[in-house]
Amino acid sequence: MTSLGVSTSRNTSAMRFSPFAPRASQKLGTASDSNERFFTEVAKSVGQHALHGAILLVGARDTLALALRRAQGVLRFDQRSSKWSHAALIVRWQDDAARSAGVEVTLDPADVRRQVPERNGVTTFELGRYFDEQRYPNVALLTFEFEPLRAAEGDEPTLPSPAERRALAIETALTPVRNRERFPLWDTLGAWARHAYLPYTTPNPLLEGMPMPCASLCEYAYEAAGIDLTPGATGNDNCPEMLYATAKHWAEGVERTQGASARLFSLERDEHGVQHEALSIRIDEISPPTRAELGEAAAGRGQTRKAQPGKAAAGPTRTSKITRKKR
Repeated sequence: MTSLGVSTSRNTSAMRFSPFAPRASQKLGTASDSNERFFTEVAKSVGQHALHGAILLVGARDTLALALRRAQGVLRFDQRSSKWSHAALIVRWQDDAARSAGVEVTLDPADVRRQVPERNGVTTFELGRYFDEQRYPNVALLTFEFEPLRAAEGDEPTLPSPAERRALAIETALTPVRNRERFPLWDTLGAWARHAYLPYTTPNPLLEGMPMPCASLCEYAYEAAGIDLTPGATGNDNCPEMLYATAKHWAEGVERTQGASARLFSLERDEHGVQHEALSIRIDEISPPTRAELGEAAAGRGQTRKAQPGKAAAGPTRTSKITRKKR
């Protein structure tokens, strides 16, 4: 959805109005279908080759994800929460969709030990991690069919082929420190983590000109293939909502000027970001140890003492009712 943006004293986050007709995402399956079936149906529709390098969008509804979805509302015309909390890049699609491998920059990596500065915060994942419909009710795949780039008149036609363009995007994603000056993914993780944990006291990074690192990784990879994923951006405010808007509102422009046709497939069950469960204040998942397990002897201390003869038993006593004299 295109946006008029929100102005602040520091920066303006906005999305340019698109002159092209919007393209609706292709809905595959129903809300009762599994995420696994959705991904399988997309593979049947576009072919496995088109999913090498595809962009994955997910909309989670845990506490941190909801904060990220709300933060992107500043880019939307209606100012509502985004449907998407995360973006990632599929590197290799497998016949078994669950084993399809990709790269991402996320606040909750599958293996936090592998999220290091040497890799600019990029970690790997298998698609099966996003098969949980309760945690990830919204899922989408953005695929591109590359066309041969046209050489300028008089130039040698040595431009990369469609397969080479796709390979360039994938190879670049696997080398995430190649252009760290422009894409400091590791550095922006900290700012987004602070906002996700304290969204009401920490400024929205998008209003500070700081993109979400997950979307920046996709932008970085596709730039190498000659694709601008954010033609509607007015500043450095890339995020999953921006990628979604490009697929819906700028697909025709990308096709005309950048030699690639985009197709968006989505399964959306949670439009406005509703947390799927409310946990009680008390932590009930762990049972505390019993008194016996704590070492209390059966006849030792801790037993209720019997009242001794001649002494009143311990415990609450009933007080007499006091009545006031009437004047």
